[in-house]
Amino acid sequence: MRGAWSAIVCAVGFQRRAQGLSGPLAGLYAALVGSALSAMLASPPAAAQGAWPQHPVRIVVPYPPGGVTDLVIRQLSPLVAERLGQPVLIDNRSGAAGVTGTVSVARAAPDGYTLLVTFDNFSNNPYLFRNAGYDAVRDFAPIALLMRSPQVLIVPPRPGGPRTLAEFVDQAKARGEGRHYASAGAGSSGHLTGELFRTATGTDLIAVHYKGGGPAINDILGGQVDAMFTPIGLAGQHVKGGRLIALAVTSAQRSSQLPDVPAVAERYPGFEAQAWVGLLAPAQTPRAVIERLNGEINTALARTEVRDKFAAQGYEAVGGTPESFGEWVRVEAARWGALIRSRNITLD
Repeated sequence: MRGAWSAIVCAVGFQRRAQGLSGPLAGLYAALVGSALSAMLASPPAAAQGAWPQHPVRIVVPYPPGGVTDLVIRQLSPLVAERLGQPVLIDNRSGAAGVTGTVSVARAAPDGYTLLVTFDNFSNNPYLFRNAGYDAVRDFAPIALLMRSPQVLIVPPRPGGPRTLAEFVDQAKARGEGRHYASAGAGSSGHLTGELFRTATGTDLIAVHYKGGGPAINDILGGQVDAMFTPIGLAGQHVKGGRLIALAVTSAQRSSQLPDVPAVAERYPGFEAQAWVGLLAPAQTPRAVIERLNGEINTALARTEVRDKFAAQGYEAVGGTPESFGEWVRVEAARWGALIRSRNITLD
């Protein structure tokens, strides 16, 4: 307001001077004054606006503390805060499978002070719920893909059980009533990956839903279910210890975490299903803010200790441009939207 008031005061002074002029010179002077006044009112001085950020940045995690998304951003946020020169606050706002916190960010002011960190069900929920309240592509500005992790198809080491992906598919097709696979819950990444696998292989797998990945892992260790799709970080130690058998990973290529385990795509080209965590802002957030955040995130992800810590947990640090992450979200939304509609999967 102070800048606008100064502009008005200056304009009044100019007009008083113009009163002493006459003819064409007076008209030209008035036009110049009008143009200058419009420019000053429309474009406040840069110094008055200030550089971003000028106060703490809040990152909403739409899930409870302790989950993968929460752990990933808590590892990165101190590094980003140091570079920004402002605190980065983590706000766990869970509810409705991540929808509650996600919608709150979609409706927040696009000023760079409220961000969203989320994982793969971000692109699925608009299809799983009849009214999720947000569009994954339209309502958000992508900043960076933080990490990615393939899932692994695991089975218990039973006598006569499958030891390869081909054996698993053949046995599942030969078994009239199908095979049961555990998931961490309806609509979870493991559930949807199982449905994608059914579509790709023509097998009749039956989902058994648990309240979280831990109980599901316990039952597959005990042999109560036939298989499970789960992030490598959750199953890796059991596989290395011989308590479970890894038949395939769901990334487009083999994973460095389990280099001897083939990718499903080697037998079924085009198959891909990965867990991921990414950072986004409300749509219309200034490009300069997006680029600053993207640069600081990439700097943090490039640190050896960060990459090593992620790898030890079964994650791959990714980074990259906002555009590459935006394309990733669009592809994910198209892939899972088509599957959810074709399988008529709903959480309502």
